[in-house]
Amino acid sequence: MNAAIPAVPAMILASSALGFLAMRIDKIQAAMGGWRLSERSILWYSVTGGGPGVLSAALIYRHKTLHRALLVQVALATVLVYSVVIAGFSII
Repeated sequence: MNAAIPAVPAMILASSALGFLAMRIDKIQAAMGGWRLSERSILWYSVTGGGPGVLSAALIYRHKTLHRALLVQVALATVLVYSVVIAGFSII
C-alpha cells in the first residue's frame, strides 16, 4: 500500500477548507467595502483542489452566484483536478 494514499483525504479536506474560507473572507470584505479577492484568485483555489469549498461557500453565503461563468469554471476545474487525482492513484 502506498503511504501517500492516507494523506490524500486530509489534503482534499484542507484545500477545500481554504477555498471555503477564502470565499467567506471575500464575502465579508464585499459587505464592508474592503479589499477583495480577484476571480482569478478564486479560480486558483479551485485548481489547487479547493473547488468543493469554493462552490459550497458560494451557495451557502450566496456569494458570486451571479457570476455564472466563474462558477462554471470553478466546477470544471474541480472535476478536472479530482479526475487527474483519481486517475493518478488508479495507475499506482
